[in-house]
Amino acid sequence: MRPNQSFHGTCAKSRAGQVILTLCFRMRMSDSLIAKVTRRASDSRTQIDMVIGRPAAIPSRLSNADLEASEKSLNFRVPGLLKKLYQDIGNGGFGPGYGLIGLSGGACDDQGHDAVKLYELHSGSDTEDPEWHWPRGLLPICHWGCAIYSCVDCLSDGNPIIIFDPNMHEDSWPQCFVSTERTLESWLGAWADGVSLWNETYGDPDET
Repeated sequence: MRPNQSFHGTCAKSRAGQVILTLCFRMRMSDSLIAKVTRRASDSRTQIDMVIGRPAAIPSRLSNADLEASEKSLNFRVPGLLKKLYQDIGNGGFGPGYGLIGLSGGACDDQGHDAVKLYELHSGSDTEDPEWHWPRGLLPICHWGCAIYSCVDCLSDGNPIIIFDPNMHEDSWPQCFVSTERTLESWLGAWADGVSLWNETYGDPDET
C-alpha cells in the first residue's frame, strides 16, 4: 500500500468516527429532552400551559399506520423528534399553549382539526384573497387561541418554529409569520424547563 493510500484511509476512518460520535451525542440529547418533556407532560398541573380546569387525557401513542398516513397526506416527513414524542408519550395533548396538536388520530385544536387537517386547510387557495399563501412544509403544531399557531418548518435545517398570527395582518400575509428564533428542539426544551413561550414572544403582561 502506498503512503498516501494509508493516509487517506486513516482520514476517512477518523471522519467516520467523528460522525458516529456526533450521532451518539445527538441521540443522548434527544433522549434527555424526551425524558424532560415526559416528566412535565405526566403531571396534569403542568401538562399544558393554558389550563382551563383539568386538561384532557393525553391521546394514545401515534401508531405507525397513522404516522404513515399523515406523512402521505402531507407529502413530506415530520421531524424525527416530534414523531418520537408522539410515539413515546402520546399523539399530542401536552406541551406549550393548549398542548401540541397531534397527527392523524391525535389531539385537535379548538376547531376539531388535527395538524394534518390544519395544514390541508391552510395550504388551500382562497378565491377571495389571491395573495393568501401558506409556506410548504410549515406544519401547525400548537394552538394559543385567537387563531394563533406555533408551526414547525419541516423542510428547513433545524426545524425552526414560526408563529402564525393572523391578527397582525395589515398590508400583507408574510408579516403574520414571525420567527421565534428557536428550533423545534430548543422550543420544546424551553417548555420542559418551564419557560413561558407565550411571554417570550409577546411579552409578560404583568410588566406592561
